[in-house]
Amino acid sequence: MINAIRCVILEDDPTAARLLAKYVDETENAECVATFDKALDTQHFLLNHDAHLLITDIKLPDMDSLDMIESLPRQPLVILVTGHNSANYAAKGYRLDVVDYLTKPLSYGLFKEAIRKTWRRLNSNSLNNDQLDDYTIFEQHGGGVKVYYSDIRYLESARNYTHVHLLGEDILLLRKPLQEVVHQLPQRHFLQIHKSYIVPLHLIAAYTAREVKLHHVKDVLPIGRTYKAQLKTRMVSIKQSKRL
Repeated sequence: MINAIRCVILEDDPTAARLLAKYVDETENAECVATFDKALDTQHFLLNHDAHLLITDIKLPDMDSLDMIESLPRQPLVILVTGHNSANYAAKGYRLDVVDYLTKPLSYGLFKEAIRKTWRRLNSNSLNNDQLDDYTIFEQHGGGVKVYYSDIRYLESARNYTHVHLLGEDILLLRKPLQEVVHQLPQRHFLQIHKSYIVPLHLIAAYTAREVKLHHVKDVLPIGRTYKAQLKTRMVSIKQSKRL
């Protein structure tokens, strides 16, 4: 389970580099570990340090970043951020299996969605479980909202409504009670810990007899008395399965 995406920024425009660093800082499940303005310096860093994600422009003063990426024996995931909206670049990016191809000027909304895609790919790989990378459609405003299971931090009852807390601090309001929403979630990955809370099992960082601490969530959540035994059983089962 990857809790924070280790990001490296490669951008020769100082203004754009500061903006990207600001966007990373504002995204709770990402951290910037290094920033460069030359591809060769970035190459040297990536050969000697672990990073999950490279956020990079394409045309750099010393070399094309796509050529640099191809030279790496172990490539990080890549988000391309460029002012050159070129079909050739997009095609080469596709061959490199980049996470996203974003053009300048870049909005935070598009950047955050690219980080979400990165998080899903990293954690679906680390968990080796395709089902967590699946999604459901929640009814809303006469239509539907597509939500990936891996984006859900927890679900909270609000009387006859349900709050779905998502990565990035977004909250989706559903006009149905929690006991109905629970049937849309795969039981293998989600567990009700209280009459008012459902949590993803893979986000549980720690638990006691009274509360649960989740990754990416500041507050602890209470455990209902009737749910304690089931939580302990599921966590023990997960621990044992990892030993196999």
